[in-house]
Amino acid sequence: MTLAALCLALVLGACQSGNSEKTPSASSGVTGAAGSKVGGGGTSTASTSPPRAIGQAQAGMIPVWLTSYAVHPWASRVDQAGRHTFTVSNRSLKQHSFAIIQFDGDPRTLPTSANLLATTQLKIVAQTEPIEAGREVDLSVELPAGRYVLTSLFAQDYIDGMAAAFSVGVSASGAAQPKQPIEGALGAYLLEYG
Repeated sequence: MTLAALCLALVLGACQSGNSEKTPSASSGVTGAAGSKVGGGGTSTASTSPPRAIGQAQAGMIPVWLTSYAVHPWASRVDQAGRHTFTVSNRSLKQHSFAIIQFDGDPRTLPTSANLLATTQLKIVAQTEPIEAGREVDLSVELPAGRYVLTSLFAQDYIDGMAAAFSVGVSASGAAQPKQPIEGALGAYLLEYG
């Protein structure tokens, strides 16, 4: 699903003159960032950059788009454990948070309590401060091999569907992944409001 979103963003960007937003390139790797925020009391270190206007992702980043009802990572897995940097862009009209939770099950089955995420029962590897609409941050984190859920920690966001499977060094579980377009073909995603 992510490749088609990239293609759609490229096509829309080419059609809109004067639009200063650029489309990030899908890639993974390591990059440092300033500041830090670690959740869940784990031993992992994570760092975030200050929020900025959405622009073109730098090389070595894993782009993630937050929309009103979904988390769209541009890759559902990386092959190697280690430090990875996520460029998290809030492309909705309201504030969201972003968290990486170590979890082996279906992303839609995180423990909840009275319509709230049961954060004391979750292993939150890293998280950002709330991200305003139209802003993006970099979150750099050390990830061991395993399965994760990328989500917003705002309870209503999670209830509305903002959760995606992500894996490091293992096959991703959950929803089927979209087909990669053949060479010379253009793929497109249909998202809410786009």
